[in-house]
Amino acid sequence: MGALVDLTNLTTKLIESVKDRKFAADLREIQRMIASLQSEHASIHESRIALMTENAELKRKLAALELRVADAEKRASQQQADLEQFVEHRGALFKRKPDGGFHEAVYCPKCHTSTSSPDGHAAYHCYCGWRADFNGFEFRKILKDLLSTHDPKA
Repeated sequence: MGALVDLTNLTTKLIESVKDRKFAADLREIQRMIASLQSEHASIHESRIALMTENAELKRKLAALELRVADAEKRASQQQADLEQFVEHRGALFKRKPDGGFHEAVYCPKCHTSTSSPDGHAAYHCYCGWRADFNGFEFRKILKDLLSTHDPKA
């Protein structure tokens, strides 16, 4: 920007010192062109500032989205791991133990929470409304069937 100011000042000096009117007109044209360049330079500078601001905002948004994606991937991975510890049998879920057996609980296939059959006569049911097709009295037989059909060592 300093070079343009220097050119403007030099042109002004030349205009003042020149006797020839044609030469003065040429110098005024140079001065007008310099002013146009200064205006264009200022406009480019403003555009650059706007682009830098937009770039910073886009980088902030990108970082936030990358964080959300990483969090979603982590949750999906955890959900997959959680699902893999369950085995579906007779419409219900049963949770594996580290030794390959199963916990003595029936889990809801909709919300993956443990269910109950309070008196043994009623079907296992969940607070979400899901109901099993078996009750507490049938549990031992179902668990035995489950172990025979889903033996991790077989």
